[in-house]
Amino acid sequence: MAKEVVTFGNIQSGKLNIVERGQFLDSLAAFPDCEIELTVKRLGRQRSSPQSRYYFGVVVPLIRDAMNDALGERLDKEEVHEWLKKEFNSREIETSNGHFLTVALSTRKMNTTDFTDYIERCRNWAATFFGIDIPDPVKLSTTKTELKV
Repeated sequence: MAKEVVTFGNIQSGKLNIVERGQFLDSLAAFPDCEIELTVKRLGRQRSSPQSRYYFGVVVPLIRDAMNDALGERLDKEEVHEWLKKEFNSREIETSNGHFLTVALSTRKMNTTDFTDYIERCRNWAATFFGIDIPDPVKLSTTKTELKV
């Protein structure tokens, strides 16, 4: 029994065009009669290496230092990253007994736009909670270029 069918396509003038539509429709026969969830999302490029370097080299260390100063703890970068994911990139799952679990989602699978939004949520939280101004990545790259760092 099929668990998932994935296809690609585009939207033009409000009309959905599916790649290999016939093959896609045929693959639906592998499902029993059931309810489904259908999601259409815009494709984007996978988060970039410069984004990752900025996040792990600037954002996470500055937040880690602020958290360590405020909490008197010695959190490492990975612990701070996991906390940030749970706080700003998570979903809640309701268990069969009515309890809720908060699950941190991976940032590796994010596209460039989603990762930029995630970083901004982290920066805004740091500014609000700790009063720290994490440098904007564009300004930071311009400064590095001008300073020949």
